[in-house]
Amino acid sequence: MTKITDKAFDLSQSINYTLSIRFVPNGFCFIVFGKDANKVICYQENSKVGWSPIEALGAQFESNPILKANYRQVLFLDDESLCTFVPTGVFSDADFSKVWKLNFGEEKEPMRFFSDTLRMADVVNIYALPVQKVSRLLRFFPSVKYVNRQSVHVVSSLMENKRHSEPQVFVNFYSDSMDVVLVQDKILQLANSYTFRNDDEFLYFILNLYEHFSLDQYNVETVVSGFIEENDSKLALLKRYVKQVRMQKTSSFLSGKEFENMPNVWHHMNLFNLPLCAL
Repeated sequence: MTKITDKAFDLSQSINYTLSIRFVPNGFCFIVFGKDANKVICYQENSKVGWSPIEALGAQFESNPILKANYRQVLFLDDESLCTFVPTGVFSDADFSKVWKLNFGEEKEPMRFFSDTLRMADVVNIYALPVQKVSRLLRFFPSVKYVNRQSVHVVSSLMENKRHSEPQVFVNFYSDSMDVVLVQDKILQLANSYTFRNDDEFLYFILNLYEHFSLDQYNVETVVSGFIEENDSKLALLKRYVKQVRMQKTSSFLSGKEFENMPNVWHHMNLFNLPLCAL
């Protein structure tokens, strides 16, 4: 178990905090966000080889006072990759099933539909989760709010680009896929997910994006986060063609000496940035 706690954390004040959870292989991790402090004040990861995330959560829930506390809001970061964006002006709740079928075909199992309204991008992100998965989590957190991973990635990318004059490409990695966001002139130009089998396929998708949008390979920065290491061969290959590549090692909600030496911060950048979408 990994646990980092800020000096501002006071469990007796949990009603003023937000609990945010995500599943990881063999377990789960979570943060507690303090609204008054405007930052993450607790991080914890629990995992055990051979366990599923929901088994790990069930094993920890009764004995972990942080999980059982009464929070202002409980959020769950949905790491499913299937989602689609619809302009806010044309979206209606009645269109959920129609839009999903148009993009992904018939549902293979009973699904529950969700949407995240991204005001900065003027779009609604539509996604779906298996009913069985949703019901399992509701046993622990009856009022949990789901937020899709691409929603967080898009909003945090738009916020980051406000400080830059050039376009930026944001890439968040998973084991065999990546979420890619392009922001140009402070406006969302592209948000998509790509599955790749090897380094060459990864490079093809990124370079094709640079070519399609006529991006300057010397001045347009690619910002990397997610489950990838600094010495990964994909990054070494990318740097041969794109001169500005940066690992995203900080969040505007992550500060304080307790978190200064936290390893692999970029692995959970979406989790740390979740309050951008949900508060």
